[in-house]
Amino acid sequence: MVATGHLEEVKEQVEIPIQLHNREQLVTARLFTPLALPCVLGIDFLEKFNIRIDFARRNWCFASDPTVEFRFIRPDDSESPATCCGISELDSEQTQRLKRFLEEEVPSTSVTLGITNLAE
Repeated sequence: MVATGHLEEVKEQVEIPIQLHNREQLVTARLFTPLALPCVLGIDFLEKFNIRIDFARRNWCFASDPTVEFRFIRPDDSESPATCCGISELDSEQTQRLKRFLEEEVPSTSVTLGITNLAE
């Protein structure tokens, strides 16, 4: 299962050693049909390296050494976060599911303005 919740058929898989800041782990790499991105590092990768992510501060660390932090920014740009994941676009099924969800779950806005006596 991929991050979008879809079940994808694994075409091939191989164990490869990956080194990250002087730490090496054997990681299972799986080949799927074309995805939105050429390479996706998932939760299994984060668990294998025991990585903690702090989204508010835009950094990550190894749980075994939280004092050493790594930032999600480009070295040449201290303010712009680096792109690390995303969906390039919704397919037609996803578009329809989103439309149905919005119609069913999000109340439509009223054209008529209301009056309140709660303002002072």
